[in-house]
Amino acid sequence: MLSSRKKKPVNKIKGARVGSPVTFAWAAVAGELKSARLSKKLTIRDLASEVGCDHTVIFRLERSTPVAVEHLLSLLLWLGREPFQFTAVERKFKSKLAPSIVKKIAGKAGKQGKSGRR
Repeated sequence: MLSSRKKKPVNKIKGARVGSPVTFAWAAVAGELKSARLSKKLTIRDLASEVGCDHTVIFRLERSTPVAVEHLLSLLLWLGREPFQFTAVERKFKSKLAPSIVKKIAGKAGKQGKSGRR
């Protein structure tokens, strides 16, 4: 007979771990990656072989699903972007960061506004 115990509810926050002061904009990366790939007329498999990862990594990332850090970093390098450009940190946590990191995170908003889309 099956157990009638209820499963514990899972608190899902898109783009972050629960309780983490840092969030990552997976949807923004997904949009940029897909538009850059399509503008260069590359298939998912073409991009995967160019970057050196499995095609399922790109498939998942283009659907805003988190992927392994090494794959994410190689795809951000391919895009010419830094991880800080997609990262947000809670205000109360920023005081604990090194000043150089705070400047990088704060500078991302200014760079995005000035450079615009490619």
